[in-house]
Amino acid sequence: MIDLLSSLKAADKKIYLLSNAQESFTVPEMEELGILRFFDGVMISSQEKVCKPQQAFFERLIEKYRLDKKDCIMIGNDKNSDMMGAKQVGIDGLYIHQEISPPVEDESEICAKWKIMDGDVYKIKEYVLR
Repeated sequence: MIDLLSSLKAADKKIYLLSNAQESFTVPEMEELGILRFFDGVMISSQEKVCKPQQAFFERLIEKYRLDKKDCIMIGNDKNSDMMGAKQVGIDGLYIHQEISPPVEDESEICAKWKIMDGDVYKIKEYVLR
């Protein structure tokens, strides 16, 4: 993960976390892993009182950091909260299926521009660093 985040930063990409996790666990874990420093912003549902896939959560991130939707990519491992949420606000999605992802019976269920079905995070670079 550090290699991926380093590559994104080296390419001058902005990185934001939009998570339904609890801040009291997430931020300390990110610090412990040494990855918090790569993020330009962190928005967590437990603090925002709204969560993915609610459109308001995505819009709050866009407004807070003055992002242009056409320049954004939502990278996530949940076809509903990540990909459906992003689609509702007009953001392209890159879905990565992992062991913790909800089951997917048919790839057509996933409304993402790009899909990585084997869980290989290194493939993210192929899509984001074009």
